[in-house]
Amino acid sequence: MKKFIRLIALCCFALLLSGCFKSRISLTVSKDGVITGTSETLLQNSMLEMGGTDSDTALNSWIAQEQEKYPDSEFTPIEEGEGDQLYRGYRMTNIDTSEYKVTKEKNTITVTIQIDSAQSDVTDSIAEMGQSATLEQLKQSGAEAKITITMPQKIESANIGTVDGRTVTVDLFADNGGAKELVVVSKATNSLGILIYAGIGIAVLAAIFLILRSKGNKA
Repeated sequence: MKKFIRLIALCCFALLLSGCFKSRISLTVSKDGVITGTSETLLQNSMLEMGGTDSDTALNSWIAQEQEKYPDSEFTPIEEGEGDQLYRGYRMTNIDTSEYKVTKEKNTITVTIQIDSAQSDVTDSIAEMGQSATLEQLKQSGAEAKITITMPQKIESANIGTVDGRTVTVDLFADNGGAKELVVVSKATNSLGILIYAGIGIAVLAAIFLILRSKGNKA
């Protein structure tokens, strides 16, 4: 997260000068409670061309620098949009997820991620660069910073964000009700219980069928 937040801050600084950026973290939690993730970082193509640099050269140099910092991760160039809204950047796989807290108890998995420090780190880092901007101002300017978590089963509860089945997405630039952390709870369905009830239902239907057939034969 620290690397992600620092990168956001640097992008925000560039945003205050020109253009905008998109930063996303996607986390996946297995049924065993193991969490893996990827991150995507894109800058508006015009930002890569600042100072007269060719955008391909700038992007390749940027990726090379990140690869030196994180040799255990893999980097893939990506882009989206077109024209003035063309964004280019990279997808980083095998990111460090050690700072995310995952607990597993029986058939319930809970993920906890601190977001208050992430939000304050962004504004503090921008301030260190002699600039100032609120999260709302950054959002209105078109900046994007989101975390998406996909759980192994349907999400039972999430204190903030938008839930869609097994996935919750949180906008780091949103107010989020002043929440200091994101807490997501996912609970597996008791398949054994379902099978038991299903078996009872089948047995009852079979008994009713036999009784009706017996009466029919007597008639």
